[in-house]
Amino acid sequence: MPSQAQVCDILIPICTGQDGLQNNAIDPSPITINTTCQTLAGTRTLWFLLVIDQPTNFTFQIEPTGNVDYDFAVWVNADCANLGVADRGSFDAPGAGEYDTGLNLTATDLCETAAGDGQVQFLSLVPGDEVIIVVDRFSSTPDIFDLTFGDPDAFDCSIVLTEACEGETVTFDASTTG
Repeated sequence: MPSQAQVCDILIPICTGQDGLQNNAIDPSPITINTTCQTLAGTRTLWFLLVIDQPTNFTFQIEPTGNVDYDFAVWVNADCANLGVADRGSFDAPGAGEYDTGLNLTATDLCETAAGDGQVQFLSLVPGDEVIIVVDRFSSTPDIFDLTFGDPDAFDCSIVLTEACEGETVTFDASTTG
């Protein structure tokens, strides 16, 4: 699958929640997202990479600012050049006021289609596990969303690098805990 190889090039390493994410671009060559319940050509996607540092019941929420439909899939310890079938996925068609979606501690679904509630089961992870999350804005309406995690202290932040060119000044904000 030649199109899958581009996932490695567009992964965004993160180790904490992300607020104000814009997912407004349309990919001219969408990457196919395969899950046990649905296959989707992700045309408006953001791809994230996390590494686990402490045992955790991994949960997250995608929280749109507007009434916008987001879908997602999650892979654990997958090869970014050949992802295969996702470990979790949600492709529900949200009802009014039900636009948040993600993994939570009470859901029992591993994957859901349009008839779902937007929530699927958490993942039990151990140190060294690598997690790939794709967030797809299914709605054509542009939007901004927040990505929040239930246990952000479980993440390895060494994957997030800050690069600077020689002679360039980089200012860090160390006032935020975590």
